[in-house]
Amino acid sequence: MHKPFFRLGTVLALFFGLTTLSCGGSPNTPTPTPTPLPPPVKPEVTLAFYSGANDTPVVGAQVNFLTLGKSLTTSANGEVSLPEPEAGTSLKITASGFLDASLVYDRKNYYLWPLGENGEGYVSSVAFSGEALGGRKGKIFRLNQDVSLIVSEPFRSDRNVMSSLERDAETITQLNREYAFRVVADGVALPGTLAVTVNQGNLGVSYSEPSGSDGLITGDKIYFLNTNSARSYALREFGILLGLNVTSSSKSIFSQYTTTLSPTQEDLWAMRMIVMRKPMAYWKDTDPKFGTK
Repeated sequence: MHKPFFRLGTVLALFFGLTTLSCGGSPNTPTPTPTPLPPPVKPEVTLAFYSGANDTPVVGAQVNFLTLGKSLTTSANGEVSLPEPEAGTSLKITASGFLDASLVYDRKNYYLWPLGENGEGYVSSVAFSGEALGGRKGKIFRLNQDVSLIVSEPFRSDRNVMSSLERDAETITQLNREYAFRVVADGVALPGTLAVTVNQGNLGVSYSEPSGSDGLITGDKIYFLNTNSARSYALREFGILLGLNVTSSSKSIFSQYTTTLSPTQEDLWAMRMIVMRKPMAYWKDTDPKFGTK
């Protein structure tokens, strides 16, 4: 008599049990997928391009960011703006009247190397030949610290020579705007400077013996034949200490054949631009890290 009732109760119990499990949630219920965050917006950066001759903006230069596939033209202010690229991103700059430059994004202001009447040949030989340091052709070896010029006899006791050396030291300090040249007569180098001796020698009217490695000049000895050559050729030797080389340009003070005592406009530009390029930069005006990003 009671079997049908028992079966109905069992069925109801099972039903309500399943309903309870369903309402309580199942371990197999899929977890909602979170909405991905949008990529961060890169801040915009403005890069400026100037002439190494006179600091004026370079208008109409083509700036090609190789890995970004982006090419921009400088404005009337010599500027381009873009979302900030990754540090070290390669950029190639071309502009009329300047040497093509292959640099990297590691600053906001860039200076382009002006070309004079002797064109690229002069820049290649005077800055990238490396002849003063054993013929490391194609790379820049340059100074990277202030200089103490330790003057020996017979120059130290000659007032005219000392005045001339001090004047030329001030000239190259103002030209390169990075490293100071100071004449010291007491034989003691200023703290934190490269000590360079100024001596008398008989191998030529003037010559230098720079030394260094890894693109850096770490030592030098300067020689002059007599007091007259010390007054006449000091700027030439200071420029070589800065990192410049002998050139075939007959009008340059860096020419091995010339008796010219006054620097050309190209010489002045070179004495300024050499320190604006990194040690081991290579021809044609290429940063050592160009092409890595």
